[in-house]
Amino acid sequence: MTVTSAAAAPVTTAAAPAATAAPVIIRLSGDLDIGARPLIRRALSAAQGGARAHIIVDLADVTFLDAAGFGVLVAARGYAIMAGGSLTVRSPSYAARRIMDLFPRDLPVAG
Repeated sequence: MTVTSAAAAPVTTAAAPAATAAPVIIRLSGDLDIGARPLIRRALSAAQGGARAHIIVDLADVTFLDAAGFGVLVAARGYAIMAGGSLTVRSPSYAARRIMDLFPRDLPVAG
């Protein structure tokens, strides 16, 4: 599934079949700011699906991450943990890493 917001923040998800324990991978790109927040929230909610989903968010192509975008990711991680799943980040770009380094415990980086 690919969704593009007006803020040019494409979201791509690749979900594994429900019978496997494979993680759901979400690739975010562009500006993850207050304008992209609803789109990010919908993509993460769909990926979680109320189940014990293990979500990996790829931030390699993120060009900007502000507090609103970061907050959505942190909240989604909390919901995933409460549902028995997990949410980790992989390949954060320099722009994403700048804010993530301020709060290193809020979003774990895979690998």
